[in-house]
Amino acid sequence: MADQININSGVVNPVSVDPLSNTVDNVFFGDISAGFVFEREEFNGLTYWFGASAKHLNRPNISFVDGEEVPLDIFYSLHGNFRFPFMNDYSIMMTANYMQQGEYNRLDIGALFVVNQFLVGVTAATNPAKNDENSHILTSVNGFFGLEFTEFRFGLSYDMNTSKIGRTNGVYEVSVTYLSPCRRCKTNCSRKR
Repeated sequence: MADQININSGVVNPVSVDPLSNTVDNVFFGDISAGFVFEREEFNGLTYWFGASAKHLNRPNISFVDGEEVPLDIFYSLHGNFRFPFMNDYSIMMTANYMQQGEYNRLDIGALFVVNQFLVGVTAATNPAKNDENSHILTSVNGFFGLEFTEFRFGLSYDMNTSKIGRTNGVYEVSVTYLSPCRRCKTNCSRKR
């Protein structure tokens, strides 16, 4: 709990005055999720995919207090990507991801420039609902650099916070994506770069 940490000295006190600290040590619950992704590559090299997912479909109780009901809101996500090839080894990827859980939502939109196996791009994370007067529409700008090697994409991104909430020096993220070749294709299944 927050009262157990002394920020100045770094000492952690094993005792807390918070009334919840001695009630339940752990909360366990089952969680049900579902989703899909549809991908298609056209004859001219245009590739697109879109999908949706929903998490916490059973709305599990996340309360730390026995006998209290705090159902977890369902999380919804809609996502898509278009890849436009031009010249031989160049393409532009446009991406979008909309997420909502309860009254909170977020829309990420971005673009990636692809040269051979190298990717560089930027994404804007937005808060379209602006839940209160202090909310910002643009919450962060995220730069991305990546490299595709065989069936994997390795990425490094830097998220720069643009709002007054939680001022930080930014966040670095490392990602590894498996680029699965299509299954049961009626046409050539080789993945085009």
